[in-house]
Amino acid sequence: MPPPLRLALPVSLCVICGAFAANLAAQDTHRPRVTPTVRLVRKVLPAVVSVRVQRAGKQTDQVEFGHGGGSVIHEDGYILTNSHVVAGAKTVEVAFFQKEWLKARVIARLPSEDLALLKLDGDQPRATLPLGRSHDLELGEPVVTIGSAGALPHTLSTGIISGLGRSTNTEHAHLPSMVQTTAPISGGSSGGALVNALGQQIGVITSRKSDGENLGFAITVDRVREVFPRLLNVKERFGIVHGVEVDPFHDAGAKVVAVADDSPASAAALQAGDVIQRIGDRSVRSGLEFQLALIGRTAGDSLTLHIQRGDEELTLPLLLQAAPMLEPVDVEGLKRGLQLERYHGQWQRLPDFDALTPAETLVWDQSPATQKDEALNHYAERFTGYVKIPADELYTFAIRSDDGSRLHVGGRMVADNDGSHPEQEVAGTVRLRKGLYPLRIEYFEATGEQMLRVSVDDANGRRKQLPADWLFHAP
Repeated sequence: MPPPLRLALPVSLCVICGAFAANLAAQDTHRPRVTPTVRLVRKVLPAVVSVRVQRAGKQTDQVEFGHGGGSVIHEDGYILTNSHVVAGAKTVEVAFFQKEWLKARVIARLPSEDLALLKLDGDQPRATLPLGRSHDLELGEPVVTIGSAGALPHTLSTGIISGLGRSTNTEHAHLPSMVQTTAPISGGSSGGALVNALGQQIGVITSRKSDGENLGFAITVDRVREVFPRLLNVKERFGIVHGVEVDPFHDAGAKVVAVADDSPASAAALQAGDVIQRIGDRSVRSGLEFQLALIGRTAGDSLTLHIQRGDEELTLPLLLQAAPMLEPVDVEGLKRGLQLERYHGQWQRLPDFDALTPAETLVWDQSPATQKDEALNHYAERFTGYVKIPADELYTFAIRSDDGSRLHVGGRMVADNDGSHPEQEVAGTVRLRKGLYPLRIEYFEATGEQMLRVSVDDANGRRKQLPADWLFHAP
């Protein structure tokens, strides 16, 4: 008996639909309106989103809206955007082209690099925008970016690469690895993907120079790859230690470049040169995907690593360990403010303060900062005391300075901004319990302008200058 016609019909329809789509594509090549740019936009549009955030307004009963762009970098719904786009957001929503707004969660922010990672809930697989490379960019290459310029979702702009090796200061961060583009950038473009002619993301749009025309800047994708482990910071964010360092530029699995001594990775017999292909049933196609696979893991989880070692395929168990946490101290009789010591001398890096004698010692009862006096050069300052953390939470401390500075909390260096340099910011994230922690802030000024400012973000991305009422010293 021949098979029923209804079983054969879908196959026939697939063949017909495939032929029809191929015919349309062939026709497109002969249609003047369907240019390479149009075909490129069709290719990448399903993997880019508009971002809309709601923040508290200046008045208690007001709200403010912000807009930006983003790109889906993994089919599980992970989205890359700028940190400043979602900073302080009460709610975050994203929308695909001509689709409804969907709620998204902020997984991680790295304000010093102006990067953030969002996550769409649900199991629906999403189209992704492949990450390219930026080490070999050419001046004059055509580029496309899609953002929410002027709060208009999925606004497209085109241009060329007009500058390489740029660095820039924004109101949010000092960004050292930027590519310049003539693609028009407006408010709301931030976080949008800079895309090359192959349909690969080569940058994240973040700022523009307002005193010129068509001077836009994007964080290079190679920089994104390099700092992605710092963005996720699984040790502090999820409290886990694994001991694996992977190559951020290898895109045929996660290639191990180093294994920490006495770590879970060394106990699992991982070796430099191993290529992690899967974790359990989850494919790992790059170092970045290895980092994504660690999101939400907890100490005690056992990961089954499927690796390639030369011509050999191995399966190794990796048992995640708990990351050590800083513990608060019990100190009585404290008074408000930090102890401030000032020193005179000429340095190009922070000095060894313990080997110096301070020229002046006083109590500083404000947030740590320095004087603005162009005539004041060649000095250093050290603030010491305690910071009172109000709640168990993940905190991001940022130190902005001109010249060098460094921030220690609980005896751990959280942010290192040392060296002679113009105003720039470095941040670090640490999980702290409620209580008191030793605090040390170091700063030096060579010549020129002075700047020192310390800020703190809570887990929701709300930033404020380090509050004076958090700061204490032992008299």
